[in-house]
Amino acid sequence: MSKPAIGVLFFFIMNQLVCAQATPHNDWYYFELKGNVKSLHQTMYQTTGKIDRIKQGNKEKDTWKKETHCLFNDKGYLVEEDLTNPSGALLQKFIYVYDPQLERVDKTTFFPDGAMASKEKFVYQYDDKGYITERDLLKGDDNLNEKITYKCNDKGSIIETNAFKADGIFYMKTTFGYDDNEKLIEKSEYESNGKQNYRVGYKVNGDGKRIGETWYEDSATFRINYVYRYDTHGNYSEISVCKKNGKASKMLVMEYVYDKNENWIREIEFENDKPSYIIQRTIEYF
Repeated sequence: MSKPAIGVLFFFIMNQLVCAQATPHNDWYYFELKGNVKSLHQTMYQTTGKIDRIKQGNKEKDTWKKETHCLFNDKGYLVEEDLTNPSGALLQKFIYVYDPQLERVDKTTFFPDGAMASKEKFVYQYDDKGYITERDLLKGDDNLNEKITYKCNDKGSIIETNAFKADGIFYMKTTFGYDDNEKLIEKSEYESNGKQNYRVGYKVNGDGKRIGETWYEDSATFRINYVYRYDTHGNYSEISVCKKNGKASKMLVMEYVYDKNENWIREIEFENDKPSYIIQRTIEYF
């Protein structure tokens, strides 16, 4: 699951630009779902009552806290995603299409009335090892919107991306660093003039789980630090957020109810010991 309250699980998949591996995982992996999941319906609710008798209140009304329904194919890739408002009315529908290599090649967005809002196509190029070297984003009448070039190490992990606008102007470089087990431990982003926008360092445990990350405004100016703890099912149980003074400015604690496949179907999040929201999930399996 993505960072609770910092970014709800289902939004990260919408804006996924690059993966830190040349051969990406399926969407079950990114959603941290176990088993052959066919659909996932997720709703966020407000909380009422005191901490010892929390109740599920109304659906959240903040615009970013949308209800979502996701459909997956039998390979674990997202093929349809519906976003609705708290009353259940459809806001947007997304349809995804994949090539035989299971790369996403088409994303179509629809308005609530079924009319097409936008269409995006992705065209990939690979080297003789099968590692990605380029991805072109086409919009409208197949007009080039963005080009990203990739460099991979000899194990297939992406170590650098360079992004270009439709007119060919270079505007951003991102670099990635790994440990001996090819786990991502560092990421940096640079503007076209070489200025470093940020650097983030990741700390992983012996199981490869990310247990911390520290963000810097450039190469060394501290911005924020996150420390993660997990429950026995591998989901976040605690996130500590520290800012410049080194003290924890926010403590998030998550409690879950699981189904028989060890996927969580209910989550309560506490922020600084106060219940903040409940997420209810319905999962259907193949």
